[in-house]
Amino acid sequence: MPERSKKNAVLYFLFSSPWLPLIFIALFALFIYAEYARLTLPRFIPLPRTLIIVNNICFLLVIALRFISRLLRLTRKFHYDAGDQPRMRTYQSDLQMCSLRSEFAAAGFCFDKSGYGEKRTLSLPATTFIYGGILLALLVGSYDNLRYFSGAFVQGLGAPTPLDDERLFSDVRKGPLVSLKSMPKLQVKKFIFDDTKWPKGAVELALYDKNNAVVAQRTVAKNGKPLAYRGLEYHLEGYFAEVPLQISTDNMHMEFEGTLKVQPLDPPQGSYTYYASFQGIRLMWDLLYDPAGKTFRLMGGKNGKNIVDGVIIIGRDTTIQMGPFVAKLSNFAQRVEIHVVRHRQLVLVYLGLGISAIGILLRLILRPQRVWLEEAPEGCRAWGVGGEVKRLLNTKD
Repeated sequence: MPERSKKNAVLYFLFSSPWLPLIFIALFALFIYAEYARLTLPRFIPLPRTLIIVNNICFLLVIALRFISRLLRLTRKFHYDAGDQPRMRTYQSDLQMCSLRSEFAAAGFCFDKSGYGEKRTLSLPATTFIYGGILLALLVGSYDNLRYFSGAFVQGLGAPTPLDDERLFSDVRKGPLVSLKSMPKLQVKKFIFDDTKWPKGAVELALYDKNNAVVAQRTVAKNGKPLAYRGLEYHLEGYFAEVPLQISTDNMHMEFEGTLKVQPLDPPQGSYTYYASFQGIRLMWDLLYDPAGKTFRLMGGKNGKNIVDGVIIIGRDTTIQMGPFVAKLSNFAQRVEIHVVRHRQLVLVYLGLGISAIGILLRLILRPQRVWLEEAPEGCRAWGVGGEVKRLLNTKD
């Protein structure tokens, strides 16, 4: 292990020690756990997302310093500092220092006046690859986190809705550099059901600027390609309908009254692709919905046996008789949930991690080759780092 003063020990910890990056990685993992586990923290402790950003910025600065220092080393004749001389093992040779130095020079080593020598290998470039790749991944990832935005909102057919009000969104997550002032207006222009091109349904979306000019438009399917504009992606999360339903008996006793939210039915039952289940006073009820035909099927049963069954076609029926029950379904609202998220530059992040992985592999294979020679009464003393150096010194013992 090289001897170091307190100052050198601090510089080593900052520029070379593997422990410093591991500390930042451990803190990052801890803050991520606190964020997603929603741990309750004391008020004087910043939010986990803020801590993640601060930790990443500090980590980024350390990696940038290490990367720049290695780049500068690559321009020097000697890649490493001669002062990092190891003291763990001393080699003694009967040869004079000049003779031993000539032996190493013939093997490709270059020396300074003090007797320090090293052989150029890809060890330092490999380390530079490691820090360069991490730096690229951190730069892109940190920038994405500072500008990250994610939020969902519910929208139906109608006029364009301004998206510059955060209260419109639910479950909002955003970075400190995010502002909604430049957000466009969004309009749901059309629902698409039972289409061969869109077998699971889709929605036609349009974005407008402040002057009500269309800036982007696309048909978006669930789990399909989103509508993209200015780095933001508009995904279709799901379709649902809010159905106000009233069920009573012939003698006007109420069975059920409320608004139901129909959800996707998997697997579909024929043309019915959405459903809602609810408990009435006397029976257990299922409501099936065919959005293409705008048809509702209402079924009531008890103990697993179907007792009443009826169909309501929107535009034709408002009330139907089902045995002793009367069902009334007034106007219902069709809505979609849109998830807005900023696109992340994951390709660059993965590229940086790939470069770093290549550097780690090279660094494991290629080691620095360094030697220190010193005159001694009976020949020469030497210290070495690297397999080739040790083999040469062992042959000169």
